[in-house]
Amino acid sequence: MVGHTFVYNPAVEVIREIVQSGQLGDIYCMNATRANLGLLQPDINVMWDLAPHDIRCCAISLGRNRYL
Repeated sequence: MVGHTFVYNPAVEVIREIVQSGQLGDIYCMNATRANLGLLQPDINVMWDLAPHDIRCCAISLGRNRYL
């Protein structure tokens, strides 16, 4: 399972609850910003290493987590 690190993160659960309650209306776009990428590792592509977690958080928030 991709991005399982944040599946049960309290912040992700709250975002999911707010989005699924309809409080925000229809969601057309989501944006993720990483404030800390950790140690610089020149041999690792940050996009392939971290993006799956952000994509998974967005999918969970939208209630689309069956196949991700």
